[in-house]
Amino acid sequence: MIMYIFLFVTWLISFYQIRKKWMGRQKRCTLRVPIKVIEVISFRPSRGTVLLHKPIFEVCIMGNKVLINSAISTHLFKLEVGQDLWLYINPDNPQDFMYESPYKDKFLFYDKLICVMPFICMLFWFIFYKE
Repeated sequence: MIMYIFLFVTWLISFYQIRKKWMGRQKRCTLRVPIKVIEVISFRPSRGTVLLHKPIFEVCIMGNKVLINSAISTHLFKLEVGQDLWLYINPDNPQDFMYESPYKDKFLFYDKLICVMPFICMLFWFIFYKE
């Protein structure tokens, strides 16, 4: 019983944090701008086997060219140098941005998967746990 309570509380905390992240980002990032990928840094983290890709974007905001150094490294997709796409950026801080679909959908899917994992663990625990 304690295990179920622990997993439920874990789910509740992760759901709240993920919802807060996405709701805050949607409120802040309101300016839709075209961007160009000028560089993609690919690296393997010290504790990982997955190759991550960190894009650097160039955007023109009110006649000024701004470089956006993405703090988001992902293995979900790889952007190519020279690729044009659209971002939603925070007008006050261009470094704070949100991808447009279909890239945003991949991030949302994995965040939703994180919310469902405690229930999957509870199901496996319930089915396969032998006392």
